[in-house]
Amino acid sequence: MFYRSLGKDAEGIAVLALIELILKYDGADFANWPGLARCKVHFALFDAMQKQGQIWENEAQVQYGGAATAPANPTRTG
Repeated sequence: MFYRSLGKDAEGIAVLALIELILKYDGADFANWPGLARCKVHFALFDAMQKQGQIWENEAQVQYGGAATAPANPTRTG
């Protein structure tokens, strides 16, 4: 996944984001809550990666054929 560069901190960040959502959620609509929780955790992890400045730099290399290559990112420029 995209959050590998966070290492062991990723789990703690995800749990903290979920707990914050549970404590702050005051809506009565629980049909959409799973999607909201998923987005909250996803963007908490993404935000932590941006703060580290290591979104793509520290991703694990993937072995294709005989050569190790970094995962393709079609949205990255430069």
